[in-house]
Amino acid sequence: MQILIFDMDGVLLEPNGYHRALQETVRLTSLALGFEAFTLLPEDIARFESIGISNEWHSSAFCMALMVIEALKHDLQFNVGIQLEIPEIVPRPLCLHLGRRLSLIGGRIIQQPAIRRVVDAIDRIARIEGVDPDLAISIVETSDSIEHSLTFNVFQELVLGSVMYEQTYDKKSQLNRESYLKMYDLALLGSETRAALLSWLEDPMHCAAIMTNRPSNSLFRMHATSEAELGASLVGLDQVPLIGFGEMSWLAGKKNVDVATLLKPGAQHALAAILAASGLAIEESLHRAHSVISEEGDLDFEILDRSSIYVFEDTPAGILAVENAATMLKSAGIRIEVEKIGISHSHTKRKALDQIGAKVQASVDEALDSAILINDP
Repeated sequence: MQILIFDMDGVLLEPNGYHRALQETVRLTSLALGFEAFTLLPEDIARFESIGISNEWHSSAFCMALMVIEALKHDLQFNVGIQLEIPEIVPRPLCLHLGRRLSLIGGRIIQQPAIRRVVDAIDRIARIEGVDPDLAISIVETSDSIEHSLTFNVFQELVLGSVMYEQTYDKKSQLNRESYLKMYDLALLGSETRAALLSWLEDPMHCAAIMTNRPSNSLFRMHATSEAELGASLVGLDQVPLIGFGEMSWLAGKKNVDVATLLKPGAQHALAAILAASGLAIEESLHRAHSVISEEGDLDFEILDRSSIYVFEDTPAGILAVENAATMLKSAGIRIEVEKIGISHSHTKRKALDQIGAKVQASVDEALDSAILINDP
């Protein structure tokens, strides 16, 4: 069996909507804290992603935490409530030294959950700057909370648009914006390649799944958004199984564990995607993925024996997740081969992908043509 595992953002989609929402979230946060508008550059976003911080909830909260450290360092007054209140004052200058401070995350073990590495970095930065780290740490730790996080509220409203934000969270809009995903996201999978891929997938020994940290809504019905499903629809892969943040959150709730420990580079995320690609139902794939890793019973994975797994990623985390899953399967006697394929134009990302042994291509079309479709008998 040949199994394709696709990341979404940066591989199937150009995530302009997420990136623009991240930039606007950081800009508005800097103004709300009384600083001049801070512009997060595209190379800053690439640097975040190259060290495995691909969730904009984490990266926007990291930037806000740095601003709070800066304010505390200079004994400045500021407001960290979840309402976006921009004071009518002359903004204070702001220098975050972002590149140097991101190196404190990049130097940590990438196998650790991203949120833990961000928290550790903020703790170290605060102590280096001589301020109490508790407030800055709490900003990062609550970065996925609609009840506690300013950056989460701003980012989600920009991504979803104000109408869907109000419907999803039962909260009043603060920004009156259209959805950035609908306005700015672009498909990277070309129409001809997509047609060839769908034809290739008609063979029962060929299969695929999408593994993404985007919020998804196949198992939840309340306060979950279908951002991953929207992306899959945009690239014309609605029929391909999808394991996103929503599915992994559902599993985390069932097993009473922290979802950050399950997401890529965690093996559970990749193994659930591999099993879903092979034809298992989403719920069964999730339960089996957790069971084999937590050693809860003797499960049969013979369907995957002698499979080749091709993982298409623009950052190391997903590749490491597939490698971790393959190691688990091999320990259970399942013979698995992994082909690591990096997708990026960014020098920073290409370097990070090359360092973990990925074959780096400029586009998913090029990667599919060279690795699968053209050479397939």
